[in-house]
Amino acid sequence: MCTALSAAALFSIIWLLLVVGACSFFIWFMTDRVMYLTSHPKAVDVEVIYTDSVLFPAVTICNQNLFRFRCYTLYGSCGVQRI
Repeated sequence: MCTALSAAALFSIIWLLLVVGACSFFIWFMTDRVMYLTSHPKAVDVEVIYTDSVLFPAVTICNQNLFRFRCYTLYGSCGVQRI
């Protein structure tokens, strides 16, 4: 009976040490990350390239939105006629 009690106590102590160790690691890690975040780190890499001319793309992308002529005429057609 004494060995069963000591085995259970040993098991409980091991679990307690694991939980305390994990909580300690978590607290240390979170403190480190919060301190890093509050130091406002900056990583900027800017490269500006100036060109004399800009080439337009050979492909035009259409967004497939429908043009509603009735809605357009309600707000003034400005001389646009229906085809």
